Amino acid sequence: MTILTDEDRNLLQHVCNSLTPPNPLTPISETYTALQELINRSPIPTNPAYDSLEVVLKAAYNQAASGKGKERHAGNGLTFTDQPMQTISKLLNTSDGLAFQAIKKVTEAKGMQTFEQKERELLGAINYIAGIIIFEEGES
Repeated sequence: MTILTDEDRNLLQHVCNSLTPPNPLTPISETYTALQELINRSPIPTNPAYDSLEVVLKAAYNQAASGKGKERHAGNGLTFTDQPMQTISKLLNTSDGLAFQAIKKVTEAKGMQTFEQKERELLGAINYIAGIIIFEEGES
């Protein structure tokens, strides 16, 4: 899942080359400018027609990074890729458990009474599906 363009990679390579090993021929201002360009560049173009999708995906990210996922896993210093959902998948050499969890979350959401309950479960399903993508990318 590469989100850097060739131009981004070239810019990043320029920054890396100017920093490691230290290159006395590259002025620090040029390095700073190249870094700022890379930092300020949006890796994914925005499209107002998809703002509602962006809101949902950010909510799923927020749930994992700041909500339930953080409470259960990040508190012990685990990154998303080091959490049990990934390590167990690696141990079993399959993403089937992640798929099961995503399907289970969707099924459970169907029986929830309030929108907030449904949303919580569906955001969790999105995060399990993201986990599948991350696992499969690591296996390829």
